[in-house]
Amino acid sequence: MIRLSFFKKSYNLSLLFLSLFFLVGAIDSETNFLSLEDKGRSLNFQGKPVDEIFLCQSESKKTFGKNGALTSECYAIAQNTISNALTLFLEQPRTEESQFGFYTTSGKQIHPEWEEEGYGRLALLSFVITNKQQLFVQVVRKDKAYFFLRTIPGNWDRSE
Repeated sequence: MIRLSFFKKSYNLSLLFLSLFFLVGAIDSETNFLSLEDKGRSLNFQGKPVDEIFLCQSESKKTFGKNGALTSECYAIAQNTISNALTLFLEQPRTEESQFGFYTTSGKQIHPEWEEEGYGRLALLSFVITNKQQLFVQVVRKDKAYFFLRTIPGNWDRSE
């Protein structure tokens, strides 16, 4: 009996320690995201005419990369650089996470690509702005590996 009660006490202490460890990790988890290097990236829109592409806030469903556009929240890529449009979106106050994607004039979402050292060719699903005004990018690689990476607006442009 003595051995069993000692085991229960040490088991409970271990659970308490692990719970505290994960709780502290979860509180500070936003600082643990992977970040893209601070450098320029040119998105390739695979031959789509630039005057038909808009960066728009996506509907608030949580189907990443497949949500429709909120047409009231769009910037034409031909008239605004991607980095300027992202900065304008970042300046708006937010109470919840918001997604932004690239859409054609017909409302179809498109996924531009670029080459990233260490990742290979990536397709951009959407940008995400958290309620703390941090910018992330959701991307997928050809092998279907999914990445959620911290970035800054000034690093994004379109290829000519």
